[in-house]
Amino acid sequence: DTQDIVVLKGWNYYRLWTNFSSGLPEKLEYDQHVRLAFYYIDPDDAGPTAPDEQREKAVKRLALPESFVGNDLLADGLMEFRMMPRKDTEFFASVEIVWGFYLDVNNTFRNRIEFSWQEPYRADLGLRQMWLSIMYKEDDTVQLPLNMPRASLADSPTVANSYWAEDLLLIDYGPNYLWSDGDSTWNPVALKRDGFERVFIRRSSFFNQKDVEVLEYIPFLSNCRGFDSHLILFEALQRRDMCTLVEELETTPIKPFDPFKIADKVDECDYAIECLYEEIPGEGESTSEWFRARKDDTLFHLLANSMSFEEAVRQTDGFWKGLRGTADVVQVKVDGPDGSSSFPRDVTLNLFYYQRSQTSKRLIQTKMKYENLLDPSEDEIALGNDLLGKIQDERDPAFARVPYTLHIHLEALGYFAILNLFGFDAGVYFILFMFFGIASILVIMLLWGLVRLRTKLPKEEIPRMHFFAYFRVISFPAMWGYIVCMAAVMWIIMVIWIYVGPIGAFDKIGGDIRFEDSALTPEQEEEFRTGRFGLSFVAVSFIMLFYGNKAIVPERSKTVWSETSWKRTHIVFNGIALVIVLTILLEISRAPIFANNLFYFIIFLRCFETILDHQLHASLHERLNLAPFLMSVELGIFQVTLGAPDFLSFMVSYYYETFLSIFWRLYVGPIRVRIINKWPEYMFHLRTFLMKYNRTLARKIPLSPFNPPLDPRSEQLHALTEGSVEFLAILFSPTMLAFVIVFRKELAISEVYGISEGDLFFYLLFAVIVGCAETVIDVYLVNVMQLLYGWPLFRYLSEKREEFTKRKARWIGLDFMSMDYSLEEDYRSIDQYGFSSQYYFICSFEGLAVMLGVMGIEMMLRVAYNLFIDKAMLAILAFTTVVCVMSYRLALILADRVNLWPVGRHVVLTDANILRAIRAMKSNELHDILVSICGKGCPHLALADELHHLATDGTCRLNARMHSEKRSREVDMMLGKLIRGEPVVLARSKKKRQGPPVVDGYPPEFSLGGSGDDGAGGVGGGPGPGAEGTWSGPYGGFEDAGGVLPTATDWPPELDVGFGHAFIEPAVIAAAQQQQQQPAAMASLASVPEDEEPQQAQERDTHADHYNAAAAAHQVPAEGEWPQELYVQVVCVCVCVCVCV
Repeated sequence: DTQDIVVLKGWNYYRLWTNFSSGLPEKLEYDQHVRLAFYYIDPDDAGPTAPDEQREKAVKRLALPESFVGNDLLADGLMEFRMMPRKDTEFFASVEIVWGFYLDVNNTFRNRIEFSWQEPYRADLGLRQMWLSIMYKEDDTVQLPLNMPRASLADSPTVANSYWAEDLLLIDYGPNYLWSDGDSTWNPVALKRDGFERVFIRRSSFFNQKDVEVLEYIPFLSNCRGFDSHLILFEALQRRDMCTLVEELETTPIKPFDPFKIADKVDECDYAIECLYEEIPGEGESTSEWFRARKDDTLFHLLANSMSFEEAVRQTDGFWKGLRGTADVVQVKVDGPDGSSSFPRDVTLNLFYYQRSQTSKRLIQTKMKYENLLDPSEDEIALGNDLLGKIQDERDPAFARVPYTLHIHLEALGYFAILNLFGFDAGVYFILFMFFGIASILVIMLLWGLVRLRTKLPKEEIPRMHFFAYFRVISFPAMWGYIVCMAAVMWIIMVIWIYVGPIGAFDKIGGDIRFEDSALTPEQEEEFRTGRFGLSFVAVSFIMLFYGNKAIVPERSKTVWSETSWKRTHIVFNGIALVIVLTILLEISRAPIFANNLFYFIIFLRCFETILDHQLHASLHERLNLAPFLMSVELGIFQVTLGAPDFLSFMVSYYYETFLSIFWRLYVGPIRVRIINKWPEYMFHLRTFLMKYNRTLARKIPLSPFNPPLDPRSEQLHALTEGSVEFLAILFSPTMLAFVIVFRKELAISEVYGISEGDLFFYLLFAVIVGCAETVIDVYLVNVMQLLYGWPLFRYLSEKREEFTKRKARWIGLDFMSMDYSLEEDYRSIDQYGFSSQYYFICSFEGLAVMLGVMGIEMMLRVAYNLFIDKAMLAILAFTTVVCVMSYRLALILADRVNLWPVGRHVVLTDANILRAIRAMKSNELHDILVSICGKGCPHLALADELHHLATDGTCRLNARMHSEKRSREVDMMLGKLIRGEPVVLARSKKKRQGPPVVDGYPPEFSLGGSGDDGAGGVGGGPGPGAEGTWSGPYGGFEDAGGVLPTATDWPPELDVGFGHAFIEPAVIAAAQQQQQQPAAMASLASVPEDEEPQQAQERDTHADHYNAAAAAHQVPAEGEWPQELYVQVVCVCVCVCVCV
């Protein structure tokens, strides 16, 4: 009868009651005499306006739930069915008389069926919207739930010509379900083996032609009292007898910028339902059941924002699939034992939401918590026999008796919990991060103001704070070096990602070399692809280390045993060792002990960085070689902080580490440098002190020679080096986070750190905004250090920037003459680069190489990849090498095309340039200039006529005596001035010197004169035979007629032109320095010749006095006497240790 047809509206929750408790004949049996029947009309087959004939053909019988027992309908009389239409569906119910003998009782069954319904309205109050569940094909850690929807045309075995229509209508059965009285019984139906085989659906077959399934109920939770197979979420959260539901006007929402607001009047639920496990252990796929999932495994997803029925039916599978990994869906993760084989007796579905307004809610976090585990081997009585009665299962009687209690928990989160779980909109976080950045800048400005008020510098020496000038000198070179490095490296990463990932070039090669004929499963292919990504990045890392060393240590000798080759190899070895160390640190950050003791680990990491700095310095010596590795350590520490348990902890730890590093940089770093310099002296004093009480213990303290006084310039360079690597780490932090986002699946960030793919965007936003603030902070720190220690850092950086623009070579490392040999050996090379963009490029390139190696190893570790059994290993290494070499060649070509790092205002001393400068000069003019420079005995005077003759003849080829290694530095300076058209000063006061040279700025190799082989002085050469009027020292001869060793003040850096001298071997320089640093007792000059003239003896005594005065300055105090400076430094160290603790 069409009058009995009811149109069930999609997503409404309907209840159908049957009341046959009175008026029925005796001995009436279900299925034999009478039965209940439900019918529906598929809207796709015939709509309401279709012809009656078509509608009659479209009517299909609906299969009743398996849990329905027909005799209960007649015995108990009161039955309840619950239905959720997934589409607008026409439905009608009837009681069918099967045996004609009972036709006369037809009227008895009329008006025995009643309907009631409710709409979803609490997710967004007043709107017909609800939260939906989403099952993705990729969430394959557990078996599919048994309550997945079955197709409409799937025949039901219980009644002929009846169909499962769960893609249209969900129907559940609850016998004697009356929540109002507490005496109702519950008769759950144990699942038989045949039922399991029919209900169980393999994931591969279910997701054969689709990647996503949207559900209106909670999957996995079935066979529960009052819900049967489908737990409708909105209906479970709208029960006024079980939940606290607050009216709209009384609801207190959380506002984005009101952290002190408390959501005290909101909807809450907390009640329990009795359920029964339906899954049979050992059946189905190889993956585990949902209640045996590992900790943090994703079971399914829930929509964060509710959605209306009309909007949901318009969406395609592509829309739902695109939501995965975004903030629009929330992962339902397991919170419990890790892969336990027991059964949890208590399962809690935790739903935490954000009350956005008085009407709207947003799901923030959902978890499935497992508690009170039950071992299936326990006695049968302990498995709930009193509750479940005699129900057994043919396959596993003990398992069929395992019940569990389902707890539904709905709770509104507070402000900081919402902030921690990224519940607010992205714009809110942008404003908050800006606020945090500005606040940190204000804190540093306050520190700068306090230091400025309390500085002890004279008023005229207090440096003024010109922010933009500081910013231009400090930040611009670093940013330019970072940009050049990323332009050279980023496209290599892109090529590898495209070739190994989307294209899958190596997938056809196969996998394990031990199994030639076996095909890889999709999971194994994914694991090999992840491992090959890691192998590619490790190969790129080593190749970058190799090419980066060519920039740090320019080529000076091509022999195998040369100093250059050994130094490069040593740097590569230390880089590989550092990759292993940082990998171990990252693995430690993944352990629970790190998250539980985060702030203690940050202090440990800062101390560990100091120790690592000391060890790398002992291995590499030069700060330039060390700086890139320090930058990678800073990046590694930033990466380690991702192991924080949540975002608020990450933010606090980030600022904690930042301000700790500021304190370390301002106070601990300079004190540490001074302590290391004074350490031999401290050990001497300690031994002297102990000699009074315990001579045996005192003798165990090792002694070493005292270090010379610490050069203030070395302290400045050390402080600038630490600041530069920290600044680079700030620039690279967003880059590393972007790398993690791109390769989040390969690095397993969600599984390891518990950070969802959508949340990584907020980490990146935080790094970008706070990084910009830290660039401002770094500018103020430089000025604070100037105020604290009186170091002219800004002037030094400005001068170095000017020198860089006037350098003689395109790559400043090739300009050997620009190195300041008056500095300590460890700081010469870094002073040569002068914190220019080329220096920052080196640090960026080498530091990024180390981090790529760490990320590559992490990828291989995540999937336990063994590169030696991979068939594609050699192909991957060859491909990566070719890409890197081609990139290197292409980068050089592009650098020439765009004129990268053009040479400034300088002159290269080519033959043509020299001749052009001399052509207009007369021979006597050149003669006078040379005499003014190096005196009347200048060995180049004989070349004046030859030079003028060559110039007038137009010859562009000079003879061997004018090659660069034969010309003195001052002659090169003179020629450079002539070429530039600058005036040449003719008058210079000179002083004769006898005896071994006292090096005051440059090593003795820069002597004037000819070859050292004949004792006439010059570059290279050993002791000559000693010509008349000369002194033959251990490093070559010095001409008596005016051979003066120039000092650093004699040679302004801006006049260093060309490559006027051969490379100075470090052994020679070390010998000269060692001669300088001898104590007074060892500082005697060479043995006095018998024929020494009085003037020579006087000069020898003068130099001896110089050595004695220098040694006296370092004379150790008397036994038991402690200098006052030692007390101050010890107190400072104790204060630093107390602050760290």
